[in-house]
Amino acid sequence: MVKLEVSYFARDIDALAGFYAELFGVPYIDAVKSPIYRALDFYGTRLGIHDHKAYELLEIGDRVMNASPKPVSAYITCNVDSKDALDAYLAKAQFLGAMLIKGPYVSYYNAYQVVLADPEGNMFRINHQM
Repeated sequence: MVKLEVSYFARDIDALAGFYAELFGVPYIDAVKSPIYRALDFYGTRLGIHDHKAYELLEIGDRVMNASPKPVSAYITCNVDSKDALDAYLAKAQFLGAMLIKGPYVSYYNAYQVVLADPEGNMFRINHQM
C-alpha cells in the first residue's frame, strides 16, 4: 500500500499549517511534529509543511525557490461536496489571507472551482465536480 503525502516549503511553518488547519478543519499530526516540520491529516492524506532548512536536509539546497511570485511546479486540489461548500471555503480562505487567482468558474470538464494562492504564495484549488 502507498499513502500519499504532499508537502510545501514555508517561511513560517506554524502560520501556513494553521491556515490550512483553520480553513479545512483538519487536525495536526502531533506525532511527526519537529522544529522544521508540521503535518495535517486531510482525511488520510498528509499535508506536510517544511521549514526552508529542509532544503539542505533533503540535499536540494540548489533548488530553493526564492522568486516572487513563486514559480508553480505543483498545487493541491481540495474536492468538496457542493457549490455552496466551495463558496463557503472560498470566503473563509480569503478571510484567512488567501488571494483569489481565478474563479469561481465552471471548467471545461464540468467542475465548479476556484484557484487561490495561500498566504505564502503556494497555489491550491478548491473543486466541486458537478
